[in-house]
Amino acid sequence: MAHGVPARAPGKHGRGAGCGLVATVEDGRLVRLRPDHDHPITKGFPAEFLHSKDELYHKSLMVEGNKVLFTGFDDPKLGDERCTGKDENLGWVRDHGKGRVFTTVLGHGPDQMRLSPGFQALVSRGAEWAATGKVTIPVPSKIDAEPAQ
Repeated sequence: MAHGVPARAPGKHGRGAGCGLVATVEDGRLVRLRPDHDHPITKGFPAEFLHSKDELYHKSLMVEGNKVLFTGFDDPKLGDERCTGKDENLGWVRDHGKGRVFTTVLGHGPDQMRLSPGFQALVSRGAEWAATGKVTIPVPSKIDAEPAQ
């Protein structure tokens, strides 16, 4: 991880919420996302980018037909006994009847949404894909999050 160190993203809501997330950290910003470069939503995203400090949910139920687009590592060395030691799903898609569904568990508060161009691009591109099946919104050239004030 360039210019960063692993850090812990503590959960605030008890069981099922964040543990240790292997993340690139600079100036208090974290989350290393590892996107699927073949899906239209995440195509063109860098292999890693910074997202504002957020929670990591673990053990998200994946049902047949879900396609995971990006993950974060739940590191027991940085968390506690609830940490899974696995890549945890942070965003996924699926077809549903004649429609499409985009889901992300990122964006727990205004700082995570407002300060992260990568998050904004994921949600915009995810909504466009769900509505049309295509993505025309470009990946921004500045994608890393700003530190919270």
